[in-house]
Amino acid sequence: MRRLVCVLIATMVCAWAGADELADAGRALLGKYEGALVTLQLTIKESYSAPDMGTEEMEYTMERPAVVVDPSGLAVTSLSMVDPTAAEEIPEEEGYKYTINVTSAKMIRSDGKEMVVKLALRDKDLDVAVFKPEAALPEPAVFVDMSTAVAPEALDPLLMLFRMDKVAGRAAGAGLARINAVPKKPRQYYVVGQADQMIGAAAFTAKGEPVGLVTLRWAQLGEDESMSLFGSGSMVELPIVLPAPDLMDVVKQAREAQPEVAAPAEAAPAAPAPAPAPASAP
Repeated sequence: MRRLVCVLIATMVCAWAGADELADAGRALLGKYEGALVTLQLTIKESYSAPDMGTEEMEYTMERPAVVVDPSGLAVTSLSMVDPTAAEEIPEEEGYKYTINVTSAKMIRSDGKEMVVKLALRDKDLDVAVFKPEAALPEPAVFVDMSTAVAPEALDPLLMLFRMDKVAGRAAGAGLARINAVPKKPRQYYVVGQADQMIGAAAFTAKGEPVGLVTLRWAQLGEDESMSLFGSGSMVELPIVLPAPDLMDVVKQAREAQPEVAAPAEAAPAAPAPAPAPASAP
């Protein structure tokens, strides 16, 4: 009995020691990459039109976490965090139309300074949005060098770094998770079910090596798989870590891409010209 108690105590001590090592590694990463964890402040414009209803528009502002991955200031986040319609194609029936655009965007850096950025590229398949500074930075930005990324295995621990929201004072935050699975098809990615509250975070190994970006993977259920009062079929989401090589392929395209420009509002029809005054009698 005494021997069993000693074994249990030793096991618990080892577990605590391991947890402390992960915490120490996380704090070191936060200190190194805090400057690469930024906030995107986005102005979103939604527009919906239908027959006999005209067009309804709504504009609002929201904040989303992002990670700088290039010294020029290019920042990445989950596209689903920017455009909730990115997961599925919305059919446009005759006379019906729904659009959502980023009309303006700012990047709030770790020191509180703001800069104007543009949505440079969106990749629906990989759930990635890339934002590019409108003007060149006066000096290279702190960034996560994804070119040094590694490929971890199932059950390996991951450290997630992200910028928290306004309620938390936009503090730099961190979280721990383990890889649940490593699917290989149609491309390799890391399933991290515990990361549903850390979408848009940068993922690292316990040794501080970059792994990729936390995004969402979507799948359409068949009609026989999901039924509801409103119809059949639905979208399901899965938090994953998109491997750095796939992420940087998108970033490479964004370096050369022209930033997206929101569609201008339709101009009101011009007022008819006034009728000429009748000529006066001689």
